[in-house]
Amino acid sequence: MKRLDVWIILFFVVLAGVLFGVFKKNFQNESTRKYVEITYNGEQIQRFLLDEKKAGEKIPIETELGKNIVEIGEGKVRIVEADCPDQVCVRTGWISNSGQTVVCLPHKLVVEIEGEEESEADAYSY
Repeated sequence: MKRLDVWIILFFVVLAGVLFGVFKKNFQNESTRKYVEITYNGEQIQRFLLDEKKAGEKIPIETELGKNIVEIGEGKVRIVEADCPDQVCVRTGWISNSGQTVVCLPHKLVVEIEGEEESEADAYSY
């Protein structure tokens, strides 16, 4: 191998590393945008970006069926307190991934984490 061959190989290795870093950073940014949606009786009552709330913040939810307290953590959410008899929603604990839910059936309350909203359509089918 000649000196020029080594430089060419080194160039492509560095280029591959830079491209890998760029793609990895872009993928992480997309996956970290998570929204918390709180619905009562099928109707949305709150929706916010998970990272816009401070860790330790508590959101009281009072309805005619009862009271729940939703707590925000660092990139996660849970129902920390409820006055329902079974306490399943409290025992569910923290959720942090898109698609996970905490449900309080007696109070008809759902706390769900959703990923970033997608565009209208990627393709059309006839």
